[in-house]
Amino acid sequence: SQILRRNVIRFCGIEGIGGMGTANTLIEDNLIEWCGWADAERGWEAAGAKFHNARNLLFRRNVVRHMRHANAIWLDVGNANCRLTRNVFADVVSVSAAVHIEMTTDTNQIDNNVIWNVRNAEPGTPGQRGCAGSGIFDNATDRLIVAHNLIGRCDNSGIFAITRPDRRGSGTGTG
Repeated sequence: SQILRRNVIRFCGIEGIGGMGTANTLIEDNLIEWCGWADAERGWEAAGAKFHNARNLLFRRNVVRHMRHANAIWLDVGNANCRLTRNVFADVVSVSAAVHIEMTTDTNQIDNNVIWNVRNAEPGTPGQRGCAGSGIFDNATDRLIVAHNLIGRCDNSGIFAITRPDRRGSGTGTG
């Protein structure tokens, strides 16, 4: 169990906060900015905050902005009972999206956030599976609740959702 509260995290080349198997974690009232400048996004690990297999994660009241070649937050594979709420995700330049949740079949929630000014890092190309410049990327995920967010000024979709029948264990898109 961890609490990360009232930190300023900036100028990190690839990730501001990272976690593998993170459980029972509260991350609140942080400023995460100017991450991703090392341009390692195509290695698929770059974000202001990135977690694999997170359980019982509450990410709230954070400001994640000025991301370059990185998602603002990425919940990657097997997350359960995670909630992203009351955050500001702004000024994100990515081949993906500001908020990316991938291959998760348990219930998670994205609510009451402001997602603003998301641009495609490679204009004229589709980026990752066509989602470049989107607000939220639902990448092969089931039981995702997306409610009461303000999403605007995105180069692509506010919410971009796909299924991935080519990946075992991915969301079916039917749950």
